[in-house]
Amino acid sequence: MTSLTISKWWDRGEGKSVKIPGAATQGRAWSLDDVPYAQIDRSHLRDSAVLFYLVTSASFIEITTALYTRNLVEHFKGNAAAQAWLSEHWLPEEVQHGQALKRYVQEAWPEFDWERAFRHFYDAYSAVCTSESLEPDQGMEMVSRCVVEVGTSTYYTALGNWAGEPVLRKLCGYIARDEVRHYTYFHTYFRQYSKQADYGRWRVLRAILRRLAIIENEDLPIAAASVQLGLPEGHAFRGMDYERLLPRAASALKRFYPYRTAAQMLLRPLALRQSVSRALTPVLTGTARLVMLRRTMGDKGSSRAA
Repeated sequence: MTSLTISKWWDRGEGKSVKIPGAATQGRAWSLDDVPYAQIDRSHLRDSAVLFYLVTSASFIEITTALYTRNLVEHFKGNAAAQAWLSEHWLPEEVQHGQALKRYVQEAWPEFDWERAFRHFYDAYSAVCTSESLEPDQGMEMVSRCVVEVGTSTYYTALGNWAGEPVLRKLCGYIARDEVRHYTYFHTYFRQYSKQADYGRWRVLRAILRRLAIIENEDLPIAAASVQLGLPEGHAFRGMDYERLLPRAASALKRFYPYRTAAQMLLRPLALRQSVSRALTPVLTGTARLVMLRRTMGDKGSSRAA
């Protein structure tokens, strides 16, 4: 079986343009019934604490999208089309991601008490999930949403390929393609805003950098801590807090991360000339590789990856 990839899908143009959605343009491309959970190969999973934490944390984060959607819908007051798309299409698909990952966790690691751990995550996350991190300007928040979708689409691509377990790889492929499609919608809405406002490239770049600076600090630490509560006492996977998880996860995923595709997607809202974009893509690709390498060594060169 070949590795899943979003790069070819993106390069074919399927991630490049969309129409603002209406009922006739939307449809669910996949469902939980398309995921062959009964075929999970547990031999790939038995000793991988990092994989367990990453998949479980993702299930928590995805399934609580309703909390975040509430803030976004309120933020885009006055844009009925965006509000409708967020509520009627983006939210159901994101929740489906969470439900699919939840079922995978429960099938793959039946000793884990998902419900107990999730209750802790929900209580902690709902207390900090506010609109304060949103960009004040609606157009800039659409740029910020693009950055988030770059992160999720490339993350699931890397996760599925690294894990190697066929069912998880298939599931991650479904999710990654959804996230690229979500990116295209957010970018389409941003372009609509940019026709009405004079967004300079520096302003767009600052919005991209602000989101990149906070993207991993919002929910993953809470999720990693919550996972502990669902594991039995004495379980081999206990003790993996966020500070240990991050460098070990970076070390595992770095060979599979689609750096070039991520760079291309991040550059797109800047609307650079094609020649400039081509020149900057390798620079951003190399920078992303260095950031990932730094994380494998732990923060400030510490030895927490051990």
